[in-house]
Amino acid sequence: MSFFQSLRFKVFALIVLFFSMFLLLKFFYSYNKIQDESNRYLKSVNSSTASILSKQLVSDLYELNFTEVKFILSTFSNELIKNIIVLTEDGYIFSEKKSNKLIFKKFKNFEELEDVEKINKYLYKYPILLDTDIIGYLVIENSKELFEKELKKSISDLGFVFIAIFIIIVIISYLFSRIIVNPINKIIESISNKSDESIIEIDYKKNDELGYLARIIESNHNKILILNNDLKDKIENVTKMNNTIQKQQKTMIQQSKMVAIGEMIGNIAHQWRQPLSAISTISTGMELEKEMGVLSKESISRHSKKINENVQFLSRTLDVFQGFMKTKKRKEHINLKKIVKDSINIMKGVVSEYNIKVIYDIDDEIYIDGDSNELTQCIVNIFNNSKDAYILGKEKLFFISAKQADKKVIIEFKDNAGGISEDILPKVFEPYTTTKHQSQGTGLGLYITYTLIVDSMGGELTVRNSVYEFEESTYIGAVFKISIPC
Repeated sequence: MSFFQSLRFKVFALIVLFFSMFLLLKFFYSYNKIQDESNRYLKSVNSSTASILSKQLVSDLYELNFTEVKFILSTFSNELIKNIIVLTEDGYIFSEKKSNKLIFKKFKNFEELEDVEKINKYLYKYPILLDTDIIGYLVIENSKELFEKELKKSISDLGFVFIAIFIIIVIISYLFSRIIVNPINKIIESISNKSDESIIEIDYKKNDELGYLARIIESNHNKILILNNDLKDKIENVTKMNNTIQKQQKTMIQQSKMVAIGEMIGNIAHQWRQPLSAISTISTGMELEKEMGVLSKESISRHSKKINENVQFLSRTLDVFQGFMKTKKRKEHINLKKIVKDSINIMKGVVSEYNIKVIYDIDDEIYIDGDSNELTQCIVNIFNNSKDAYILGKEKLFFISAKQADKKVIIEFKDNAGGISEDILPKVFEPYTTTKHQSQGTGLGLYITYTLIVDSMGGELTVRNSVYEFEESTYIGAVFKISIPC
């Protein structure tokens, strides 16, 4: 750090500035005072001179004795007085000190002599009185050059004095700033010479304010150091715990997916029974027709077409299953209606077995950006949660609606399975919390769904119970609401 950036310079500059302002005000005050005193002295000289001369000149001027008047003027001497003029009462020059001739002419600007001191401070007019009558005037002209020379000398001497005082102030300010700042620098050096992880001991033990400050800094630094070390240990432990939790989350997600895969395999097996049975029946029928000699080309073509339709159905089912099995995360521009219907089709066997009526209310033009595999897993998990809660023998409804608003896509899943118990509802998205019987669920499905929606998709997932009307009947069920940025 340079001297001009240091605290010492700032303290030094502040002290110098304060006293310089005071010194400057004092200088201007003294300067004006010298000028006022000089003007008063000049006026005093003129007044006393005029008073003396007027008394000496009154009788000679009255008698118009030029010789005596001139003699009196010539004998008077004062270096500040450049000229003395004697005027008659009507303003004619009768005599003047610097001229030996009788001039007797009108004094220039005689009418302005009434306020002569305001016009020119180096001119002074004084009446010559005989008893109480004015018989003439004395006009004293001062030496401007000599007066200003003396005035400048006085001001110059004053300036030298103030410069000397300023230099003394600068020296004292510098020494004073050192006295103030040096202990602070000592404290700073004691702190800066230590590493951030070491206990400090400040080498300043005086019992003044700075000593008290040094002890506070030393104590607080050491306390912060201890707290910092404790915090590092805690952060390290939290990091380890977080890594463990993340591993556990991945394991739970995988477990949940394996459960879903198991359910899907069951669904696929259920869906494959009918087409496999149909293929078996067709092939047996063809064999029988051959033995009976009635197998024609048209019959072979018809049976082959039906076998191909069933094989294509099996192939499409495998494609859906294969897409769900992919583990690599990929971001796609997804048509929401298509992904929802594909997800429900995965559960087509369950839908048929449980006789669940799925009602869609989704616009064809809603798209989102995300991983279709993750969204499929969320839809399957929510559907399975409702599926396991349906009451046997009752009509089973599953509503899926979606709308787009405020740069978000809102998807709602609503069932009529009686809702979720109020004591479970606040913690339904916590791991190992199940809305089913312990033998039916792991308590991970909705937790995994919440994790995928919130952490992976940047959305929101909420749940509530709802009482609603549908086709003139009243139902109670759970409503899962997904909000995803679009």
